[in-house]
Amino acid sequence: INSSTDPIDCSIDNGSITISGLNVNSTYIINYDLNGIAVLPVQIPSDATGLLVISNLSQGLYDNITATTPNGCTSNPVGSVQLIDPDAPVIAFEASTNPSGCTIDNGTIVLSGLTAGIAYDVTYILNGFVPISLNLVADVSGLITIPNLSQGNYGNITVSTENGCSSNAIELVLLTDPDTPFIALHSISNPSECTIDDGEITISGLEPNTTYDINYLLNGIVQSTLNLVSDDTGLVTINGLSEGLYENITATTIDGCTSNTVGPVNLADP
Repeated sequence: INSSTDPIDCSIDNGSITISGLNVNSTYIINYDLNGIAVLPVQIPSDATGLLVISNLSQGLYDNITATTPNGCTSNPVGSVQLIDPDAPVIAFEASTNPSGCTIDNGTIVLSGLTAGIAYDVTYILNGFVPISLNLVADVSGLITIPNLSQGNYGNITVSTENGCSSNAIELVLLTDPDTPFIALHSISNPSECTIDDGEITISGLEPNTTYDINYLLNGIVQSTLNLVSDDTGLVTINGLSEGLYENITATTIDGCTSNTVGPVNLADP
């Protein structure tokens, strides 16, 4: 490698790589990889000093550059050469806040390394398949805050300038809803008589002395929501139950966080 020049703008492919050691005023077939992918060969002549300029190049990593003579003799490979667009932002993950409730999309992701007062196009992929783009302005500290976020996996976060210069990517930021209950079946009690609905199902894993909405199916039919308070040990007892098959039992917090499901539970008359 003799020299290289970066593109003068993100939207202009005018970078170049100059290789040396060739015969003067001779034509060569040039092969190279761009970002790990082989590019179609190009035919380029060397100049009067044995230099050869590969021109019209975009930003990227150029590797395995070879020169082949018309009679099939191929040189040693040279590289790597990294061409960089000018003023491309280099961002970093600064901070994040999780949503304050399961039904509230108020999580944030903060990026640093930007120019104060400049608008950027911010893009990311939510949960691996939903691409989202929005325009945000960096604050006086060069920070951008992505607002109004739900729980999920935020990947490939990038920012782009108005002239198309795209930053490096932040691979993954995970936001989680708070205090999602994880419940388990603690105990059951069958009805004491065929005409008495005094069966019970007790679930565990809840916060002590906390109110939950309890939902379940009885024999495949959705039942009315119960508003119950856990005891000092984090147990909730669903009482007044008849015989039947109880399924999809869940507990939901006051901010909308719903637990896993437990069941089926079969209560039987004696």
